[in-house]
Amino acid sequence: MAKNEGTPLRPKQYPEVYIFSLLDEDLKSIDPGMFERHWGIFSFDGQPKFPLDLSGKGQNKSLVGGKNVPYMEKQWCVYNKDASNKKDLAVKVAWACNNTDCTTLVPGASCSGMGVDVNASVAFNMYYQMANQTKVACDFQGLAKIVKEDPSNGTCKFPIMIKSFRATSNSSSSASRSSSSSSSSDSPSSSSSVSHSLSLIFYFFVGICIAWFA
Repeated sequence: MAKNEGTPLRPKQYPEVYIFSLLDEDLKSIDPGMFERHWGIFSFDGQPKFPLDLSGKGQNKSLVGGKNVPYMEKQWCVYNKDASNKKDLAVKVAWACNNTDCTTLVPGASCSGMGVDVNASVAFNMYYQMANQTKVACDFQGLAKIVKEDPSNGTCKFPIMIKSFRATSNSSSSASRSSSSSSSSDSPSSSSSVSHSLSLIFYFFVGICIAWFA
């Protein structure tokens, strides 16, 4: 494509290429498969997922990731090994995965095959992060707890979501009221995901233009 020579079946023809998805979409339907949420060339926080030269000049330039991304507090929700009642663990993990993105747990993915404890922690943390780190979203009847130390292990990463657009634009007092209001619900809302996507546009759109036109 960089040489504009076409393909073996269509030589000397200009190939038109389109970007299907700019960002990963963590709430997209997975009926066709888990991959549906990860077509983006950028991850949810605007960071490039792989090298990609958009100049068309063979310059091997990398995409420019989002700058000054406002992540939420460095805290995670993990499986509480000291929980007294563990008989419903599988049910709680399944419920969490039905309400968040557990793509990393599918066979062959970055967190697969690491045991029940990791599976539970991944599911609980993804739900907790997508619920804007509200305290009630990390309980699961005592099966989960909040920690300050990153539980990531090798290829299995435990992400921290970014603040919603409303939280970053309001005053600190308004943000406090918003946090108090959101804590009354233990399920992540679709509006939060939309806010995440909107805020990212401001952080890396300029970077994309630089990579494209440089």
